[in-house]
Amino acid sequence: MSNIEAAAMKLGLGVSLVIALALSGCGSDLTMKDDQALRDEELISAIRGAVKAGRSPETIERDVEVPATINTTRGDDRGALMGADIAPDPERADDLPPIHDPSWEVVYWVRSIESYNPKIVGVAWDEDGNADVFFAEGLTP
Repeated sequence: MSNIEAAAMKLGLGVSLVIALALSGCGSDLTMKDDQALRDEELISAIRGAVKAGRSPETIERDVEVPATINTTRGDDRGALMGADIAPDPERADDLPPIHDPSWEVVYWVRSIESYNPKIVGVAWDEDGNADVFFAEGLTP
């Protein structure tokens, strides 16, 4: 009897139920994709909430509770952003704000969903502090 079967028996579950669950693939690839989608939606929701609350580039990461991949208010991140090849996400109709304009502050996160090109969600602030949530992808060579 395996450890899983022994644990199931202690919980009052029949061995046939455990075997059926194992054969059905529950908890494998589907669960991982569901977890990625859930984390992605939570990230997007937290970012939108922080923008709605009027957070600045300096404080948004604290509200989102996930370190950003790029935050142009940090040391070398502006240079990293300028060297990045980023395009609008073709799965969304949104335009990309001028994130390479040095007068804009940009904070973005690489999303947890699987994709050929890494998907990005971020916020760009213009000179007047107006924030714009954007969706993009990092183009791979």
